[in-house]
Amino acid sequence: LENKTNGLVVLDNDHPLRTPEQVGTKYVKKTDEELDKMADSLKIDLQRYGIEPEHKNRYSISLNSIIQELQKNDINVILFTHPHHKYYLESVPEQDHNEFLKIITNLSEKHGIKLKSFHQEYSDKENWSDLIHIYYNYDLEEDNENSIQYSNDIADLILSEIRKHVI
Repeated sequence: LENKTNGLVVLDNDHPLRTPEQVGTKYVKKTDEELDKMADSLKIDLQRYGIEPEHKNRYSISLNSIIQELQKNDINVILFTHPHHKYYLESVPEQDHNEFLKIITNLSEKHGIKLKSFHQEYSDKENWSDLIHIYYNYDLEEDNENSIQYSNDIADLILSEIRKHVI
């Protein structure tokens, strides 16, 4: 295996797939106090920007187009949300959270694709490196159970869709 730090993916025996960002960044498990402080600084931005309605939301419009193109080419799509820490979720105004749920639900229904929401599922776990990243110890020593569980949940989601289309 080749170890490249200037390429897009680093391959080595200990870390089979790591991006240059992951190689250069040491993720540190944050304390509850640190995460709460992060959420306080985030609240202002979340309240200031909000989520535009689906018909004006450029991300929703773009995702809709991507899904259409993938399905036009017989590529199966699964839509899922990634985990967020409970302090992040508490910082999101209720109206924005509802608009987000409306957008992803409408995309799922419009295109007949599976939707799995993970954004709240891990929210009260303790292993976080920031408000949107579950902590993962790249030294593989300890504290990886939440990250591994999320990886397993994603793998199960993908495998269940593959089984539906193969059988």
